[in-house]
Amino acid sequence: MESTALPPDCSCPITQDLMEDPVVAADGTSYERRAIQQWLRSHRTSPLTNLPLASEDLIPNNALRSVIQEFVGRLSDTQRREQELRWQRQSETLWSGTGKLPPTVSEPRAPWDIRLTDKEMEEGGPALLLLTMSRRVALLHAALREAPPS
Repeated sequence: MESTALPPDCSCPITQDLMEDPVVAADGTSYERRAIQQWLRSHRTSPLTNLPLASEDLIPNNALRSVIQEFVGRLSDTQRREQELRWQRQSETLWSGTGKLPPTVSEPRAPWDIRLTDKEMEEGGPALLLLTMSRRVALLHAALREAPPS
């Protein structure tokens, strides 16, 4: 059976596994949602740098999620089932002992979330994602510069 190479930046720096629900933390790094939420229960710092985080807000990284879903879609049936089992075990491990059930309601989408259709992914794929992300980041920076200080 041929092994499929994991795309760069698709593994969580905390779990070292392929992310299922990537989010961006205030340090600008993408993490698996459950892993960074568990980290933030006892820390107020970046797991990578140990520097204080300006915010505990987590922003869904839908562009990365699309890349991961495309990658998982290209796996063999056996590899896909193995990955799904790893995600399930990871979820059970991260939520055990918290006294809470995993959230079942999805968070509202932020205006900068990027979701590409299957057709867009086929036609432009990663290049289209990067272009779209670059444009949205530029718009956000412009809006932040124009916003009155709080």
